[in-house]
Amino acid sequence: MPLSEQEQRCVAFACRYLNEHYGGHWSIQKNLDDLKLSEPTPEVIVGNGIMTAAVEVKRVVDFASRDYIAFLRNNERVLTPSCGGSYYLCPALGFSLPMSSSLQRLVKKEIERVAPTLSPGQKGAVRIPRQGHISLISSSVPPFITCLHGGPYSELMSSISERISGQFTLIDDGLEHSFITQECKDDFEEAVVAACNRSLEGDSGDFKWEEEWELVRTDKDDDSSHDGVWVLATTGAQSMQASVEQCVHAALDNAFRKFRKTPPWAEVQVIVLEASSMAPASLAASAVKTFQSQDKELINHFLIVEGEDVKEASAIVASLEREAEAERQRQQKHILESPVSKGRVQRFEDDYLKARREIGATEKVFRYYGAFQHKTMPNHLASFGFNTLFNKGPFVDGSNWLDLRGWEFAVTEERYLLQKLHDCLAESINRTGQILPGTVAAQPEKILDTAKGLADLLGERRKSLIVIAAHLDIDAIVSLEKALTTPRWELADELRTNRILGKYEDCPVLHLNDQDTKNLYIVDIPRFASLIQYDPPVDLQVSALGEVTARRMVKDNPDLKLDVNTLLSMVHLTLYQSYEIQVHDQKAVWAAKFST
Repeated sequence: MPLSEQEQRCVAFACRYLNEHYGGHWSIQKNLDDLKLSEPTPEVIVGNGIMTAAVEVKRVVDFASRDYIAFLRNNERVLTPSCGGSYYLCPALGFSLPMSSSLQRLVKKEIERVAPTLSPGQKGAVRIPRQGHISLISSSVPPFITCLHGGPYSELMSSISERISGQFTLIDDGLEHSFITQECKDDFEEAVVAACNRSLEGDSGDFKWEEEWELVRTDKDDDSSHDGVWVLATTGAQSMQASVEQCVHAALDNAFRKFRKTPPWAEVQVIVLEASSMAPASLAASAVKTFQSQDKELINHFLIVEGEDVKEASAIVASLEREAEAERQRQQKHILESPVSKGRVQRFEDDYLKARREIGATEKVFRYYGAFQHKTMPNHLASFGFNTLFNKGPFVDGSNWLDLRGWEFAVTEERYLLQKLHDCLAESINRTGQILPGTVAAQPEKILDTAKGLADLLGERRKSLIVIAAHLDIDAIVSLEKALTTPRWELADELRTNRILGKYEDCPVLHLNDQDTKNLYIVDIPRFASLIQYDPPVDLQVSALGEVTARRMVKDNPDLKLDVNTLLSMVHLTLYQSYEIQVHDQKAVWAAKFST
């Protein structure tokens, strides 16, 4: 079999490389395919009159692109209706190729139904069956329904909320909702309302409905279009590097079969990989480096052809590594020589304070009860936070570091505050002995019934804070949220944060996910304590380390395990806030123990 145009081109590049590497004029001496040998063979033998080389050519196209094209062509062929025509099929958001065989059969049947009714330029609706489950959250609250896709305030769900009683969640994992006709959308709404009503009556919330995908006929009057159905969808997201590596390794596995002959085909053995836009030379060369084979030493040269260039794979990798190291050193020099950026420090502070507002369950609770105070004076005895060394890069303009985010710092600060609150609660119970005898099962109904009883002991049921200081698994948290009067997602901004599960009647439910304790507390916050914040709202200092400071740190801290150069690429970061929980009445707390 003669060489293809692509193979001839790659062999010519290999000969050019061999000319430069070994000297002489290299050209094809023998096309091994023409010999019709029974064993696997490379493409050709080339030589310069003194030496010979066996050359095998492989084109590299990443598996994701190859599969995508295959999926499109398969659907184009299989889904074409018997009436002919050219079509686009627009699936719902979230759909990705490949299409399962069962779905493909269903879609084909629907296209057979719809396609004959369409003229060029017209649109139709392909019906797709769906199924889901209605979960009843509460029957005694204003009507409300949400689903896993559109959220509680989507247009689709809001129109249904006006026709139901109680609170529900539509559990419908899968694609986004898709309706082309008002008729199909109306049928869906009727099915949801009926399922909600059945759920209120105690029946199963399972139900089925149909949705629609748009089918567009695109034939042209000049008959230039060919029959087929093109599905407007992509494959799932994949790593380009991993996809190229998978393809290169498969190509090399196949190529190596052709070089295991003894004696070898030639004095020099060469594999040529032709890169492409979907599999660039840099990724192909890196994939050659990671290829593991006990026969790898059989090959003298792994060549990569890209455009008009041909290079050794190892040379490409070495060049990339040199470039990466040069960039690393340039960045390191820039970071060492540049001052700390006031703008970046300010952005970090702003991001930290934003995160504290979002995550700050302790402050939200005390503000809710009117038990929060802000004092415009410092109180260093109430300060807590961070005193640490951190990489300087995030605080230098022009560095390749992203800005440092404040979220993890804010979460750590909040954990400290919540632990202080828990310590105050535990200390109060130790002093007063106000704890119920026996234990309570960690089940939603038992927790809430016990909370009611404890609130009655306080005499302030409507002002009580429910604190669950115990580890609850996800299922237990979901069950508890369903039993609450106001679930987390319906809370106003004043209480909405991940530590507050919702409200039971008018009582917020605060969850302290503590593995070591199993306590339920009921607290009359205004009687119990105040939360006082002192100025400044945040005390943040970020300063570069000078050489004198770095040398002194190394000398004074032999266990630091950091050298001077490393310290010079760091900053000294201190971040403090000042909060005090001032307890007024320890008898404003009752507790119960959860059973194990």
